[in-house]
Amino acid sequence: MSQAHGKDLYFNMDDTGGSPTDISVYVDGIDGIPGDIELADVTTATLEDHAYLAGLTAPVDVTITGPFDTVLDGYVGTTTQRKTARTCIYGAGGNATPKHTFEAFITSYKTPAVVTDAARYTMTLRVTGAITRS
Repeated sequence: MSQAHGKDLYFNMDDTGGSPTDISVYVDGIDGIPGDIELADVTTATLEDHAYLAGLTAPVDVTITGPFDTVLDGYVGTTTQRKTARTCIYGAGGNATPKHTFEAFITSYKTPAVVTDAARYTMTLRVTGAITRS
């Protein structure tokens, strides 16, 4: 059995110019991958238990968090630049297999700050198309 520690996570995302960029050093949390499937309830009369039919892959939102950094902020870009889908590669155990590759839009990027703590960011990506695993 192969295990991994979260400190080894790997995340690569296209920058505003479309160049693949390893942003792992700016990340302290990722959630939402690989995602879920939608199930249609096909239960009929006389059945005692629910029956389901697999449907579409459910919409996947990936949430990424970390300490605010001006370099990462530049990679994220402006609201207009966020309208272009980015190629992303995620490895929970590092830049080895298994990795998940997908295209996503940055739907939300927030950089709140409070006087008594370090500034942080939260970024939400909406996957468009399939997530592949390699």
